[in-house]
Amino acid sequence: MFYLTSQFNCLLMLLRKVENTIQFTLLVKTRAPRNEIIINDDHVMIKIKATPVKGKANRMIIKFISAKWGVSTSNISIISGLTSSIKTISILNTDIESLNNVIKT
Repeated sequence: MFYLTSQFNCLLMLLRKVENTIQFTLLVKTRAPRNEIIINDDHVMIKIKATPVKGKANRMIIKFISAKWGVSTSNISIISGLTSSIKTISILNTDIESLNNVIKT
């Protein structure tokens, strides 16, 4: 489930193109009642049911982003913040335009 506030273009401002990847910073809330992505003007938040034990929440984040945005799990990685609630996500072999089209639908 996606909740969009303000203009949808705010997501485009949060995405960064770095070489052949798209990167963005993600705020994570664990132990949520349901999995969801919330996109605001200044951040992307993901709420995950999983607990942050032994990487379970990190694996759930990757699977959830993969399912919602139609990107292979092998192309998604957490490049910083493995033990933090603020993570930097990298998505390989995609561009902002195609990712934007998938997210809008």
